[in-house]
Amino acid sequence: MSPASFPPTQGPAGPKGETGAKGDMGATGPAGAKGDTGATGATGAKGDTGSTGPTGVVSASPPVAYDSASQTVSISVGQTTGTVAAGNDSRITGAEQTSNKNQNNGYAGLDGSGKVASSAIPSLGITSVSSYGSRTALYADSANQQEGDVGVVAADPGKGSYVRNSTTYSGSNGSACWVLLTAPTDVVTSVNSYTGTVVLNNTDVGAAATSHTHSPSDITGTAVVTSDTRLVNANVTTNQTIPGTTNNLLFQSGFRTITASTTTINASDFYLEVPAGSTVNALTLPAYNATGQFAGKIYMIRNGRASGTSTTTGIVTLNGIVGPTSGSTATTSLTIAAGATQIVINTGALAGKWRAIGSFGAGNTTGGIA
Repeated sequence: MSPASFPPTQGPAGPKGETGAKGDMGATGPAGAKGDTGATGATGAKGDTGSTGPTGVVSASPPVAYDSASQTVSISVGQTTGTVAAGNDSRITGAEQTSNKNQNNGYAGLDGSGKVASSAIPSLGITSVSSYGSRTALYADSANQQEGDVGVVAADPGKGSYVRNSTTYSGSNGSACWVLLTAPTDVVTSVNSYTGTVVLNNTDVGAAATSHTHSPSDITGTAVVTSDTRLVNANVTTNQTIPGTTNNLLFQSGFRTITASTTTINASDFYLEVPAGSTVNALTLPAYNATGQFAGKIYMIRNGRASGTSTTTGIVTLNGIVGPTSGSTATTSLTIAAGATQIVINTGALAGKWRAIGSFGAGNTTGGIA
C-alpha cells in the first residue's frame, strides 16, 4: 500500500531579513516630454552708444523750404508766385471764386434762408399759374405771387386770366397788382356759355335726342297721318279740310259695287265697280258743282263685265262728262269697255267741269286721256 499524496501548502511568512546591498544602476529610460518654458530673465545692461553717422543732404525748392540748422521743412501758402495756391487765388482753375459771388458772369449766392436773392433773378424768371374762386381771392394773394405769375379767376364777376405786375403789394392795393389778359374781340370766347374744348349735346341746345318719337298731335301745321288724333275717324269724308291749312282732302274711302240697273254716282264715292253679270249699262256723274264736289275730286269706275255679256257687248256708258276728253273735243258721255277702268276728275279751273283723264285695263275707254 502506497503512501497518500497531498498538494503542498504555503506556510506563514517568516520575519523580514536584513536589507541587501544596492544593486547596479539600470539602463537609462526614454526621455520624457518637454516641460513648460521658464520665466524671462532680467534685461542685460545697455551697451555703449555707437559713433554718429555722416550728415544727410536735403534739397528743396519753393514753395518748399529746408532749414539745415534746425533740419525742418516749411511750405509757403499764398496767392503769389512761389506759394501754394489757396483762397481766391486766380491760379486755381475749375473752381469758383468767392469774389465772383452775385457778380456779372459770376454765380448767384444764397441768402441766410438758403434762397437765391430776388436781385439775382431776372424778371419773369419763374412763372406759376394759380386758380381762384373769385377776383377778391386773387387780390388777397398778391403778396405770394411774383411778377409774371398768372392768376385764373373761374367765376364772375371778373372771370378771366390775370398777370402779376411789378407793383408792390401793400395789403389793400390788390387790384393794382394784376392786369387782366383781354381776349381778342374777333374770336369766339365761348360756345353756349362754355369755354375751352366744348362738346355740345342735344340738352345743351334744347333739342330732342337723336332717337326720339312724337305723337302726330304734337306736330302743328302738318298734314294728318295714320293714328293722328286730329282725324275725326279713320274714314275721311268728302271735302274735309286738312287741319292747319285751307286745302281740302283729295281722297275718299268709298268702295261701291254697282248693282242697280240705273245708278247715279254719289258725292261720297271714290272707286266704283260694275261687277260681272250686272245689267247696268249707264252711270251718271253728279253735277260738277254739287255738294261734296271740289277741284281735284276723282272717281275711278271699273267695268268688270266680260265682252258680249249684254246687249251693249259689255260696254258701260258714263254720262255727265261736260269737259273735253281728248284735245279740244268736247263730249257729254263716254264708254267704258269691258275690263277697263276709267278715271275722271273735277278740274275746278275749267268752271268745275268733269274731265276724263285716263283709263287702263282691257279695252281702253273711248277718248283716252284728255
